[in-house]
Amino acid sequence: MKTNDKSQYLEDYNQHVAIVALYLANGNKAQAKQFISAMVEQRYQPATPTFLNAGRARRGELVSCFLLEVDDSLNSINFIDSTAKQLSKLVAA
Repeated sequence: MKTNDKSQYLEDYNQHVAIVALYLANGNKAQAKQFISAMVEQRYQPATPTFLNAGRARRGELVSCFLLEVDDSLNSINFIDSTAKQLSKLVAA
């Protein structure tokens, strides 16, 4: 993370991993330590949007994909089409 004017870094990689781990563990320190170990040992890596945005006040969404089930009807197809457009708008914001 950088300052608003992007002139200075406010955290290094290890600090960012700790922030993400605490966020994913909902503040549970023991569970956060397990997340930290898994990330540092490269046994677990959150999806990019989660890793970049978790723990930030000004953040985007924490997901990189959505699964939508479509029935074989015009109503379902139109509903999913509209839903997909809204999700794209949400993620792009």
